[in-house]
Amino acid sequence: MCYIAWDVHMDADTHACQTFPRLTWAIPVDVTQLGSSLEAYNNQQHAIFTFRLCHRFRPGPLSRLPQEILELIVEEALHSEQPAILADWVRDYECFQNRCSFSHHFRPYRPAIGRAFDASFRDDIQLLSLNPEERADFLQDHLKGYQAYDDDIWEYTDAANDVHFDRADEWCNRTCSCAHTENPRKSEGNFVKLNTLLNNYFGLEAVILHEAMSACVTAFLGTLESSRGMHGSSLNSLCFLALPTKISLDRTKRSPGAYQNALLIDRPLAFWQVIDPAVFILSQEQRRRFAKAMRVLRLKPTLQLQQLSPLVESISKDKSGASTKEEVLAFLDEHTKDAYPNKDAVDEEKLRRFLGCQSKEVARQPWPQLMNLMQSAVVYPN
Repeated sequence: MCYIAWDVHMDADTHACQTFPRLTWAIPVDVTQLGSSLEAYNNQQHAIFTFRLCHRFRPGPLSRLPQEILELIVEEALHSEQPAILADWVRDYECFQNRCSFSHHFRPYRPAIGRAFDASFRDDIQLLSLNPEERADFLQDHLKGYQAYDDDIWEYTDAANDVHFDRADEWCNRTCSCAHTENPRKSEGNFVKLNTLLNNYFGLEAVILHEAMSACVTAFLGTLESSRGMHGSSLNSLCFLALPTKISLDRTKRSPGAYQNALLIDRPLAFWQVIDPAVFILSQEQRRRFAKAMRVLRLKPTLQLQQLSPLVESISKDKSGASTKEEVLAFLDEHTKDAYPNKDAVDEEKLRRFLGCQSKEVARQPWPQLMNLMQSAVVYPN
């Protein structure tokens, strides 16, 4: 499992690990969409396998279906399960990004939340008779619009913080690609099986990189997202659908037996390798792999939030770099006026429109592209 770098489990000898840069053909995609689609595929793969066997070997109406119709049925089965799974991925990701709402931290309903509820409404017999699910619904409505630091709801802050940081840790667990080791304390990452499935069915793999969002992007999002208010830094996960690497990072020529798992910053080890340019020629068969995965998993090339930095840095006219809400709203109206001539929208809706327009701009580019990818030290392996 992986941990956020400020986690209490942090070890100075391990958190400095960084992977080598990776040069590969890739497409930036929405990590929650990819992860939830693969999880739905994983949940149904045995049923799909049986369905395909019946189509191929069992005489009857099913066996007479054209292959194209069979594939459509399989895709619809996957898409019927994916939305419920997506909601859980988005929930955990919002906490990891610190873009969550304070009032949405009351599930699962924990004893600490129950004690705070009893203390707040001890005189209301009708509310005290609610079951845990009903209490969670009531709290989400009752505390909507509050921030974690508001004094009059302090009794809920600790309970909500526990849920918040558990979800952020769960996001690291969901996206962990740490390989299995002989150490029983270091289990295989949850995303390994999803990546194996992606490789087996589509001939591709997902590369997930974590980063801390820059101050200007964090401030830009925080200006309009009124729900922000939980503690912690603003983090982000980048996800790329990529070709499996064919280049071996074998360092035995330079340092036999040393640093087999990672390049440690405090013990710098130089690395060089001759690369055949022919390795990076993209074939038509590889293009078809990308096209199939994007279609079946319903993916689109997606904006990565840090790409907004050059744009949002130009918003403020103040030398301090701080942007007012009015400046941000004017910026959003200017950049969405072609797609949304009507400016009558709430602040957060304007932000969603802007992000959607920027993602469409990314999608118009030719994909896949040859990209250089490297992990940061925001999240480190156990």
